[in-house]
Amino acid sequence: MDLSGMPKVATDDHSIINNGFYPDLSTAELMSDYGVSPEYQQASINKLTLAMHQINRELTGFAKLHWHSVSTLNELPDGETLSLFYKKAVYSLTKATLLISRLGQSHRDKGAAQQVQAVDNEQFWRIESNSAMQYLMAESGYLSVSLL
Repeated sequence: MDLSGMPKVATDDHSIINNGFYPDLSTAELMSDYGVSPEYQQASINKLTLAMHQINRELTGFAKLHWHSVSTLNELPDGETLSLFYKKAVYSLTKATLLISRLGQSHRDKGAAQQVQAVDNEQFWRIESNSAMQYLMAESGYLSVSLL
């Protein structure tokens, strides 16, 4: 079931090979799950690769400190759930970077423009990405507080 409101269009699935620790990513999954139009397929490959590297870099310190005993994210307890959070973080960041301000492209009335802006804007998707990163680290069971 497609809830994006877009008709099904055949798209090429480009797999983005990750570093071996985190799961590989797919442009088809990005387009179907996050409502990215197929016309942005080529741009999505580049943006997805950049978002993957950014999320990997942001998780580097945490991974070295807490996940050093395993060779893949899926080997951790709840690894499948952690992989879902990882993908959500990357795909949400990718969508945020793909969004083009719709307000500047058309002459909609103010109410319609505000509705579009509230639901589907860059800030929303960046918050989704950050939230998924926080869940990823919290779900791994390694976040703790130490008393000084």
